[in-house]
Parts: sequence; structure tokens; C-alpha cells
Amino acid sequence: MDIHEIRAEVARRKKAADAKISRLRKKGVQLTGSEFDVRRDPARVARYNSRQLQSYLGKLNEFTSRSKQFVAGSEGVPIPAHVYNHAQRVAKEYNTFVGERESAIFGLKLPTIDSGNPALEKAKMTIGDFQRDAANTRNRGKGGVPRPLTKEVRDAFEFVNADRVQDWQNSLQQKMRPGYMSERIEKQRYQMLQAVSNFGDPELLEMAKSLDNDQLDTLWNYTDAPRDLFAGYHFQQLMSSGKADETQANIHEDATHETRQWLEWASKLPARGNR
Repeated sequence: MDIHEIRAEVARRKKAADAKISRLRKKGVQLTGSEFDVRRDPARVARYNSRQLQSYLGKLNEFTSRSKQFVAGSEGVPIPAHVYNHAQRVAKEYNTFVGERESAIFGLKLPTIDSGNPALEKAKMTIGDFQRDAANTRNRGKGGVPRPLTKEVRDAFEFVNADRVQDWQNSLQQKMRPGYMSERIEKQRYQMLQAVSNFGDPELLEMAKSLDNDQLDTLWNYTDAPRDLFAGYHFQQLMSSGKADETQANIHEDATHETRQWLEWASKLPARGNR
């Protein structure tokens, strides 16, 4: 093609790009002016030589290809569909991974804890029942223990750009890495032993130390036990500040009893059939 034919083809492909951007705008994707908008100033294009026109035409053809699709991120920011779709495939794999792990845990029967908590005293309640009906929200700052592995579902509008989608995908792949949970459980073991040591009961501490990784994981991440285990810490804080009264001492005594029940229950949990 001579330069005039190339210019004519560029004009046609530019029109196709305009139409594609318009169609995507109706779907909430704001491509105009974004890093993915390949269109250039017509005055600038008018000065292009043949080589520059060919390069521009290649970019227009790539942009208008059916394989080049976008989804709407936060406030319409364009996210390449292949990036988002790949992250969703990883999320599906991850959620299956988590589901298989939970299947070995959710059928376990919780102990009957003399705690005054009706949810825990419900006859023959399983961990799955507790998670669905009575579990505290496990978010930082809301009184719950953040669990290392939970199912995750996110929509495109929750991401501000493609890099955040990639970060999410990487985090899911990291959580499926062999050894990830062992590393997290060792950190949780330290937290648990610190909490139990505050009760000042050597027998309780030895019971906590004897738990294997699976037993500790189930106790710490899937039950309400941390609420009782941290009671020793809170009581020591009150003691050090001179605010511990008889009522607080009774609460501490109850928590010690409940912690013993939790640890006895966890020490008898069977080995898991899957990892």
C-alpha cells in the first residue's frame, strides 16, 4: 500500500476504535484518555510518514481485535478482560482448595463449653454449624481471629486497576503454596502460647504445647476458643493497672476452666484426611 492507502486504512480502523470505545462506555468502561486508548491527535497523525502510519495502524488493529476486551473496574477504570478472567480462574481454584480443607473440619462436633454462650452450648453443634450460625466476624479490630484461609469472591468494580487484580491473584496463589499454612500456624502457635501463659497455669501451657498443627489450626481458626484464651491476657492487664475486682477475677476463673475444656477437646481431634 502507498501512503494514501495506508492513511485511508488508518481512518477506517480509527473509526472502528471509536465505535468500540463507545460500545464499552455503555457497559461502564471508560477507555477515553486511559493508558489503553491508542487513538492519537489527528493533526499529529497527518504529519506521519509511511513507517509511522504502519506502526499506528498496527496498534489500532490490535485494539479493535475481538481478543482485546475490557471489564469495568472501580469508577469505570478499564481492566483488560484476560487479566481479570485469569484471576477469576485462580480464585475458583483457590476456593476449591479452601473448600476441600474445610470439608475435613466443618463436620467436627464442638465441645459443650460451660460458658453461658447458648450458641456453643447447642447440642451436638458442628464447626460448620457454628461458622454458619454463630461465628463472630473474623475481621481485625472486631473481636475475631483473622483466619489465614477463607473463600474469596471479588468483582471487577472492586479493583482500581489491573495491578490490583494481579496483586489479588498473587495473594491467592501464595496461600496455595506448600508450606504457607505451616508458617502461619507457627506464628499462631506463638500467639496462643503467649495467651495461655497469662493464665499462670503450667498444666494449661503444657496442654497447649502438645497440640499438633492440625489441632491448633482447628482450635484457633475455626472455633470461638480464642475469646476464652485471650481472657488471661486481659485479666493480667487489669491486674497490672489495679482494676481487677472480684467480678473480673470470677470471669478469669471461668475462662481458665473453659480454656481447659477447649484444649482437652483439641488434643483429641483426629488426623485430617486432606491438607
